[in-house]
Amino acid sequence: MHHPPQPSHRPLQRLLLAVVATFAAVLTTLAPTAYAPAEAATVGVLCSGFDDCNGAGMSASGYHAVWDTMFWNMYSGRNCTNYVAYRMIRAGMSSTRPAQLLPGQGNASYWGASFGSLTNRTPTVGAVAWWNKNVPGAGSGGHVAYVEKVYSATDIVISESNWSGDFDWRRITTAANWPSGFIHLRDSGTPPPVVTPTPPPTPSVPPVVAPVNTAAPTITGTLAVGSTVTATPGTWSQANLTYAYQWYADGVALGGGTESTFALTKSHLGKRLSVKVTATNSAGSKVATSATSAAVVAGTIGVTAPPQITGDPRIDAVVTAVPPVTTKALTTRQVQWFADDQPIPGATTWSLTLGPEVVARTLSVQVHGSRPAFKDVTVASGPVGPVQAPPLTVTAPGTIAGRPYVGQVLTLTPPVTEPVAAPTGYGWLRDGVPIPGAATASYTLTAADVGHHVTARVGLNATGYFPLEPVTALAPVVQLVPVRVGFHAAPSRRAATVRVNVRSLGVAMATGRVTVTVGGRTVTAKVRGERLLLRVAGVPAGRRKLTIRYEGPARYQAVVEKAHLRIRR
Repeated sequence: MHHPPQPSHRPLQRLLLAVVATFAAVLTTLAPTAYAPAEAATVGVLCSGFDDCNGAGMSASGYHAVWDTMFWNMYSGRNCTNYVAYRMIRAGMSSTRPAQLLPGQGNASYWGASFGSLTNRTPTVGAVAWWNKNVPGAGSGGHVAYVEKVYSATDIVISESNWSGDFDWRRITTAANWPSGFIHLRDSGTPPPVVTPTPPPTPSVPPVVAPVNTAAPTITGTLAVGSTVTATPGTWSQANLTYAYQWYADGVALGGGTESTFALTKSHLGKRLSVKVTATNSAGSKVATSATSAAVVAGTIGVTAPPQITGDPRIDAVVTAVPPVTTKALTTRQVQWFADDQPIPGATTWSLTLGPEVVARTLSVQVHGSRPAFKDVTVASGPVGPVQAPPLTVTAPGTIAGRPYVGQVLTLTPPVTEPVAAPTGYGWLRDGVPIPGAATASYTLTAADVGHHVTARVGLNATGYFPLEPVTALAPVVQLVPVRVGFHAAPSRRAATVRVNVRSLGVAMATGRVTVTVGGRTVTAKVRGERLLLRVAGVPAGRRKLTIRYEGPARYQAVVEKAHLRIRR
């Protein structure tokens, strides 16, 4: 074994110097009221969050790994009292809650009075900074923090865990939010004796235990096919747990149902759901199961766009229905066309040829769809129309044939129309006033028509086409049947012989009578459809006036012919 050489100076002197140096170092390190040199730092929060503070050299002394554990029976997690209790245990105090903190007095506001003899206004490193309730820097529960550095009696740095907040280091001065006092649990507030320090005992950290469920998991969302439901893990005794899920339908585990959400399909219709949640930490796992849900009902199919009608809404054209756009594809679809909101018989295909029956009516189409495990959906298009029809056109006017005389028959030839021959409705009028009973294509003139205009009116209305205004044809003014009297007079001695021929419309008259007057003498004869020979006797000699008068039935024109004769002696 190698032995180093002995030193040449006196051993006792060297030992004394070492003891003096050690004592000076202990005083510098442990003196509670010793002030550190002030650093150029901003007053306020110096870091926030475990990772941020640790990266800045401002650690939580391991609290970040055990913050979900209760120390001194304080609430775990983001909580000022739990953090300070942890730091005190780390500093060498017992893990058992101090007797001074009576049950029900865990709030930070109680700490100053509970540790009254250990509380003063002097800040020291390792002391507990304490704020009473409802003072600047604290709420109704008060606040506690751990003193990390002391720059002066009015300038310190603390570390703290804030209720429902985050971990941070903060520099404060008496200018704002200064503590109500400082509790010296591990330091007496006075310099300790000069001794060689011994390492503090390893703090007693409560063991991590398996989580305990305090409120069962729940299922939220719409229990309908096509919807997605969500599992909430429930409430557990600890935070930062890992959760695993398993969904069940009527008690049977669902393949693939291992996420916190689950999509419902038609296979789940009518079934009741539950979810099992497994919570895990380093100490083990615990399982909690939700209540069983109501039965899953049929889903609802949404409509993002109604059916549409394409094509020109006019007679003989084809219009087509475009299917609606739905959130789920329809497996069956039925179509029904409507005209003025009334179903068109037999119109149940996607295309419709427009016939005369829908002229001037508004079209719509309705689609009824279904899909297994979903409610049926019925959706209608908007209105289109009214349906247009081509107008009728008159290519040849109507005409009236017949002579305008009493007893004659007038016959109407109706107008010619395109694109179809329009059925006609007839009416005869006398000076614009309808003649009762005259509603056929022919009309026989009567004595009542004499001296009047007789017209014929035709209505043109073909199914599927817009009707025309009535068309009127005009006949000449009606007259009596014309009569023509031909004669030849032969004078003789004191008499005259007259041959008379009566005709009407080129036909010999066979009715009426003829009166011949010569010089005051008159002879009358009936007309019988043949030539008449009349002799007038006893006529005075000389130049005499000859008058021939024909008178027949009322519809025939009366005729008077005149001449002069020279009667011999």
